[in-house]
Amino acid sequence: MPASGKIGNRGDLAMICGVIALSSILYIGSLGFTSDDYSFLSALAFAPDQSPLGMFRNFWGGIVSIRPIQILNLVLLYRLFGFHAFGYHLVNLAVLCATACMLLVVLRQLRVPRLPAVAISLLFLLLPHASTDRFWIAAFQIPLSLLFLLVSMHLDLRSVQVGRDAGRLRFWTGEIASIGALLCSGLAYEIALPLFLAGPAAMLAFNLFSGPPHRPWSTVSFGRDRLVIAACRVSTLRSVYVFARNFLIVGAIFAFKSAMNQRGGLSGGASALLGHLLANARQATASGGGEADFGLNVRRFLGTAYVDYGVALPLTAWRIWREFGDWRELALAVTIGAAVAVWLGFAARRQAPLRPSQMLLLVGLGLLVSALGCAVFLLAPDIQFTLAGIGNRVFMVSVIGTAAVLAGSGGLAGWIVTAAVTDRPGSRLAGLVFAALVGIFAGSGALMNTVIGSFWVDAAERQRAILADIRDDVPSLPRGAVLILDGPCRYSGPAPVFESPWDLASALQLTYGDPTIRADIASSRLSIGDDALGSSLYRTAYRYPYSPTLLVYDRTHGRLQALPDRDAAEGYFRGADRSPDRCPPAFEGVGVPVFAALLPFAMPLSGADAPVTALEVPPSGPGLPVSPPVAVAAALALADANGENDAPACSLRSLLLCEADAMNGPIMDLARARQLRSAALRDVRASMD
Repeated sequence: MPASGKIGNRGDLAMICGVIALSSILYIGSLGFTSDDYSFLSALAFAPDQSPLGMFRNFWGGIVSIRPIQILNLVLLYRLFGFHAFGYHLVNLAVLCATACMLLVVLRQLRVPRLPAVAISLLFLLLPHASTDRFWIAAFQIPLSLLFLLVSMHLDLRSVQVGRDAGRLRFWTGEIASIGALLCSGLAYEIALPLFLAGPAAMLAFNLFSGPPHRPWSTVSFGRDRLVIAACRVSTLRSVYVFARNFLIVGAIFAFKSAMNQRGGLSGGASALLGHLLANARQATASGGGEADFGLNVRRFLGTAYVDYGVALPLTAWRIWREFGDWRELALAVTIGAAVAVWLGFAARRQAPLRPSQMLLLVGLGLLVSALGCAVFLLAPDIQFTLAGIGNRVFMVSVIGTAAVLAGSGGLAGWIVTAAVTDRPGSRLAGLVFAALVGIFAGSGALMNTVIGSFWVDAAERQRAILADIRDDVPSLPRGAVLILDGPCRYSGPAPVFESPWDLASALQLTYGDPTIRADIASSRLSIGDDALGSSLYRTAYRYPYSPTLLVYDRTHGRLQALPDRDAAEGYFRGADRSPDRCPPAFEGVGVPVFAALLPFAMPLSGADAPVTALEVPPSGPGLPVSPPVAVAAALALADANGENDAPACSLRSLLLCEADAMNGPIMDLARARQLRSAALRDVRASMD
């Protein structure tokens, strides 16, 4: 490659890292720990042996055992940063940057033209599909796994392309490094496993159909004599060897994960595996279900990845920003979109015009990568295709395919536009149109990520406030205590505040220095039994027997009360002075579906994940009764008119966010909620006059 090409590549890599860092500037310094993060921190902090090996051993034995590289990553981060979340997020930002850069390198090795290769690498992390992987420490192993995969692919492709020019020492060094990276990727996370065969398979196809190694992949030949000659090349034989080697390594990784945990569906022999695959395949093609449902579903995947966050992304981002964003976020998104468009525009001037055949091939390969990015969930059905919330972490691999489809479609759109307005459809104007379209999608994705990030920042602030209040009002807890937190909502939009028994318990263990503390959150999932309180989350039931150490903390009034028996529990939860639950309905893996009613193509929320048990608390006190939507709107409007609403965010975010739980029904349409609110406010003010 000429020197100028290398300089251009360095500039592209610097551009990618700069854009990714800039897109995180509004939230990265304020992010904290969330959900599983506290469980990991507790396991590390209370490890009997505080050496790195001792911490690693303390983790071993649970579901995380199938991902030893994740454990190692958490141990190293904890040793470096302790309880300072900013360091964790800074390292993850560096991993994301390295992943996007390595993706560009691999795409160029696969002879993808520079313009679409840079566009795919930028869109890969600016699209909001896997936004959770930016904010949630428990998901940081996902981009790390993809980084290791891309490193392995890069080494394999270099080995195949260099051929006889490589010395023996260089070959075996690259071979060992490639195998090590492949193992690290599979042992960090399993979602990228189906892509392990992509690199050698692509090079094998290029050797068979495309001629010399440096010839563009837009030209294909299928002659029989040519195939015979190509099949005898050393590079072709190496491609076959790498393909077979990777296949064996992937099989070994699957076997290890199956032996360590039954989650993958690989146990029970070949017949059980086949039945598992067929059952998940039927579910994948089913037409029902909603965003909050678990399991692979093609319709939900396409609706989220290619509609709401695909062709409709600019509209999605605008609607979300208008309801939840501020001007700083919009200014940043415009800056990023303009920078991407200008950079690609200058690149288009120095590159040969994009060909429709290249773009069509890119679209087809993108769809294939998207499918492979979800293929592992034919074995492990614990997947949710969500717009936000922790469920959307699984898009990290498939979003590469979405980015390729958008880039290819942008190239085709540029060619069509130039063909319509000029006599030269292959002119460089097509590249400029392509750059503008990619800039629009890049800016829209950046806008979505910053708005979603604002919810995670708010959740971190709420966590700190809750823990500070508990510590102030309850200076100490008895050993083995079970604390039920009453009052706070479990989610801030899609971001968990304290949603589960394990995150709140672990946070309290760290706060009080006592690993025996257990905890849960009072919500609609809590039930009063004869001898215990019950709760359920993520299809798991929890039980808290009545005893003097079963305590409920009322954050609204700052009081602590013991629940030694059922009478005490009913007396508290049915008491007239208890503040009613005014939290919006939330779903596992989704949080509060704040985006659902704003998007014209969003998947409906299914009732499949409705609470298993419900705490029946009669309405009383100053709260809103369970009533028709008009009464809810009137009550909130009256509070606004009298200046009593002390939560301005509720007023801004409307009934959709703050009062949906009182509607005793599904999420309302936003426009309808606004109409009801305005009408009720006019009626209230008229009666007051």
